[in-house]
Amino acid sequence: MDIIDKLLETPCYIMDFLPKQVPMNCGGQFFEVETYLLNHYDCCGLRDRFVGVILKAICYYPVSVQWGKWIEQPTPEQVTKIIDTILENHSGDVNILFTSKDVLLQFGWDCLNISIYNPDEEMCMLFEKIAAIAEANHLGIIPHNPLSPVATAACIQLDAAVPCFIIQEYPDPNGPAAHARFVFEKTGKSEFHVCDIVDRMPECKDGFLIVPDAPGLGIELLDGVEEKFPFERRKVVTRLTTDGAVMDQ
Repeated sequence: MDIIDKLLETPCYIMDFLPKQVPMNCGGQFFEVETYLLNHYDCCGLRDRFVGVILKAICYYPVSVQWGKWIEQPTPEQVTKIIDTILENHSGDVNILFTSKDVLLQFGWDCLNISIYNPDEEMCMLFEKIAAIAEANHLGIIPHNPLSPVATAACIQLDAAVPCFIIQEYPDPNGPAAHARFVFEKTGKSEFHVCDIVDRMPECKDGFLIVPDAPGLGIELLDGVEEKFPFERRKVVTRLTTDGAVMDQ
């Protein structure tokens, strides 16, 4: 469970079933459609699409699946049966760990998406291609942000590179960071801001993040940031499903 807890704190990318974000107060029936699809996974071929994304991904790397116990190198039949069991019982989540990459893929019955934690550049490129295939089947991606300016900069690069991007989670760079309480004892500050560890933050204008043209991710860590804010792992308290799988909060 330690590796799962650790990966749940890393940047997360989401492959969603809708091609773009549903605007607030648009007059549509998003919640009615979501509830219907959660109870009718065969509609629109959602079950086959989610299974297809997972099976494509496990072609490239060794995996272990957490389903009651750890299953090393599960067969396609086992993976498909697990997904079917989750959907038929309307309960549970499955963790798929790419062991050579420390990447976690999660699928749960109550979310019409797939979550991918901690992909490196190689796996990002792979999932970009899988996402492009998914886009043709009306699946979009919504990168989660664990509230780090580095994660924000990395997400922006992915957002700009894929055709099925929907929306980017973005913390207020001038507001207190979500993890301020974990560094207070080391800094003596009552507030720790998101922008305190980098030389600049991406420009946000009229609700849109501007893709930076600087080298790399477009940001640099400030000198001495590792001494000022040393790494300190925090305990993650999360819910568990009936089969013991970790649920994302």
